[in-house]
Amino acid sequence: MSLRILITRPEEEAAATAELARNCGLDPLCVPVLEIRETGAALPDPALYKAIIFSSAAGARAFAARGADPRWLSKKVFAVGEHTAALARQAGWGDVVSAAGTMVDLVALMRKTLAPPARLAHFRGRDVRHDPAEDLEPDGYRVDGIILYEANPVPTLPPHIVAALQNSGIDAVMFYSARSASAFAAALRRDWPEADLRGTKALCLAHSVVESAMGLNWAEILVSPTPDQAGMQSLLKQIVRDASRSEPA
Repeated sequence: MSLRILITRPEEEAAATAELARNCGLDPLCVPVLEIRETGAALPDPALYKAIIFSSAAGARAFAARGADPRWLSKKVFAVGEHTAALARQAGWGDVVSAAGTMVDLVALMRKTLAPPARLAHFRGRDVRHDPAEDLEPDGYRVDGIILYEANPVPTLPPHIVAALQNSGIDAVMFYSARSASAFAAALRRDWPEADLRGTKALCLAHSVVESAMGLNWAEILVSPTPDQAGMQSLLKQIVRDASRSEPA
């Protein structure tokens, strides 16, 4: 019997992760714990900016959906990871660099490749864990945060998912952000206050996600060796190997 994996990513991202899981011989279930809604915020004059920051795939997707002033496409784009960078390139940007990591890596990349003073447009969600403005503005940069979307936690999990977790019917839950881990925990506790997940593992994209997942008593918390899809795939392969070793001969 194949292992069952719960994918908590937003709907736009979940399909690719589900395909990844199936390729590893796993049975994926997709239950987004954050609902992405665009804000309709007005866009500033692109002439004001030296470069653009995309700290999430949702931000790049929301911007591309706007059909914005084509002058934006001549700007340099700093993307937090390869997936976000790929979305920017698909939307028409030619000069895109990826930090291939976390916001800490993205800030370091900008300091290395873009000298101050420079004004940057950060197209972002309403809630951000790490605001690059806090790091860059003391160094002479100006970072304008333009809120294009909000990610709202779902109030509860589907009853069949709660039941599966209660019966140890889900072997692992994948978390790609601290907010998704927090949203999952809050939604689960509404229907199962004494949530006991000792039959389920948590798979976290980065160490920054672990703190939000630690409030539940998982069988194990595993952290991706790299903060990207390839790293998460390595965790999926690891739990498959672990399961095969524990099977009786």
